[in-house]
Amino acid sequence: MSRLPRSPNGIDTQPGPTLQILTIVHRHGIDAAAQGSEAGAQRALAAFARQWWHEVAGRDGCPAESPADGGEVARLYFDAHEDEWWVITPAQVDQTGRDPMMRIIIPLVVDYDAEEWAQECGIPVPQASHDFDAVLRRTISDGAIAEALDQAWPMMRGHITAHTVDGLDAATRDELLHLLQPAHDADQAEVLITEVRNHLAAHRRDLDGRPPRWVIFHTMEWDNGSFLTGSAATVYFEDGSNLPFDFHGSAVDDLLTDRYGARGPSAALGVDLHEAKLEFDDYGDNLPHTLGIPTSSQQCGDRRPRSGAASAVSHTGTARPQV
Repeated sequence: MSRLPRSPNGIDTQPGPTLQILTIVHRHGIDAAAQGSEAGAQRALAAFARQWWHEVAGRDGCPAESPADGGEVARLYFDAHEDEWWVITPAQVDQTGRDPMMRIIIPLVVDYDAEEWAQECGIPVPQASHDFDAVLRRTISDGAIAEALDQAWPMMRGHITAHTVDGLDAATRDELLHLLQPAHDADQAEVLITEVRNHLAAHRRDLDGRPPRWVIFHTMEWDNGSFLTGSAATVYFEDGSNLPFDFHGSAVDDLLTDRYGARGPSAALGVDLHEAKLEFDDYGDNLPHTLGIPTSSQQCGDRRPRSGAASAVSHTGTARPQV
C-alpha cells in the first residue's frame, strides 16, 4: 500500500478531500450542511424544498404535489420564495487532523438605564452599576445566555458560547483584536484629520488667508527614537507653494504618537485635507509625489513655523512621552 508524502514534521501535505457546503437562508434563520459531492448537496437542497413544499403549493406556478425532479422542485420553491436563497460552496478538508472550523465573533452589548435597574432591583442607584455587572457575569458564567440563544436558534445548539471580554482565551482575544483593528485605525485617522483641520481653521491668519490643501508631518529625534511631530510641519497650497507651520497647542503630537509610535528619522506623514486621507512613508521625500502636490519653487513667508514658537528638528536630553 502506498503512503501519502509527508512533511518533515510528520503532517500530511497532500490536499484533503473537498466538501460541498450547502447554505440555505430562510425567514427562520440559516441551515447549513456538508456533503461529499455537489450532487449530494443538490439532493439535500431538493429535500429541503420538498419538506417545505406546502408553503408554495398551488401558487406562483407550483403544482399541489412537489415535482419528482430534484432540480425542478428546488427551482420552483425558491422562485416562489424570493426572500429565501441558497448557495453551495466548496471547502477543503484540513489534512493536519483537524476538522475545518468556521467561527464568527459577534459582540453582544447590553444597555440598561441605571435608575430603572435600581428601581427594578430595589437597590440604591449608586449600587446599580456594580450589581448590573455582577448579574451579567453570573448569567454568562452559568450558561444562561448561551442556553437562550440555543432555544432561539436550534440549528446552532451547542455551537454558541458567551464570554466576558476578560474571560476570552488568548487566541480568541487576538482574533477579536484583529477584527477590531481596522475600525480602530479608521477612528484614529478620522480624529487626527479633524484635529488638523480644526487647528488650521483656527489659525487662518497664519496661512496668509489661503486655504490649505495638504500637510506633511516630519519626525523629531528624541532619546527613545524618532517620532512624528506637529512642531515642524509643512502646509501646502493648491499650487504647490508651502510654508512651515507649528501645531503647538493642539492634540496633534499625541495623536501622531498614538497611531504611529517611534519611526525612522526620515519618515513622514502626509495629510490630504480635501480627500481626508493619510499617506505614511518611511522616506518623507516621496510624499509630495505620492500626494500629487504640484512642483513649486515658491515658499510663503520665512522659514519659521507659524502658529507657535520655532522648534528644532532634533531634541535631545529627554525621552518622547508615550501617551
